Amino acid sequence: MIRLYEKAKKEVDEFNKKYQGATFAINKFSFMSENERKKHLNPSLSIPTSLKFVTFEDENITAPESFDYRKSGKITPVKDQTLSGTSGCGSCFAFAATGAVESQYLLKQNLELDLSEEYLLECDTADAECGGGLENNSLNVYVNNGVPSEACIPYTGTNGKCPDIADTEVCKKYKIGGYKTLGDDEDKYPGMLFKYGPIAIGMNAGAPLQFYHNGVLDIPLKECGDGGHAVLLVGYTKDYWIAKNSWGAKHGENGYFRFKRGVNFCNFAKYDPMIPYLSDPTSVLVS
Repeated sequence: MIRLYEKAKKEVDEFNKKYQGATFAINKFSFMSENERKKHLNPSLSIPTSLKFVTFEDENITAPESFDYRKSGKITPVKDQTLSGTSGCGSCFAFAATGAVESQYLLKQNLELDLSEEYLLECDTADAECGGGLENNSLNVYVNNGVPSEACIPYTGTNGKCPDIADTEVCKKYKIGGYKTLGDDEDKYPGMLFKYGPIAIGMNAGAPLQFYHNGVLDIPLKECGDGGHAVLLVGYTKDYWIAKNSWGAKHGENGYFRFKRGVNFCNFAKYDPMIPYLSDPTSVLVS
């Protein structure tokens, strides 16, 4: 344990010297081996090949210089995929997709839901459960089957068999109509986020993000890490993006982190950022 801490402290000190716009600190990842930390990431990222989406038309949207869905209460509380006692679960894709869907229900129906990421782990047959996956596969479960509440299928961060659940009030399934993919033009994302809602994204990730404490991340692609991580874009300014993470509210800035805008930070624009919709894919949100 002491050796792990000392190694983590050395990494944190190096990051604080190297990446001036952000600060890094000892946290729960400091007491994990490198292999244990990797289990909380996707092994790798790939571009989705089987999408059930409606593509955005090339439209010019007038968006404010800065915007944050947290200010209007349209973001559900930060969750934690890194449960104590688990051996590590690369379930970020389920949390990013679910966070996006939960925000759509708040935006369109003013309905605050706490939906089950565990159900996605167990019932999303296109992904590898705790071994990692893609947000679009989770969103396909929302489209085709629906997902029940956290109270129905609580998160354990373990692999399991897809449960056959009764259609009760607590186990009611919530569906979406589909989702939109944004393409790789980052300059269009602020308008899309402002008009349609928070954006589920994937990015390359590793130790710098895991040891992040606060500030704006600006890391060269080759130093981002060799794993993958999915999060939810909830806002922006002219200089940075604001992302909701799934490593608990004590990580980063109350469970969020910021990263530099306009540079395709850690390749996030490459992996088909997407926004779910409940019914009409062309409708405008009222936030």
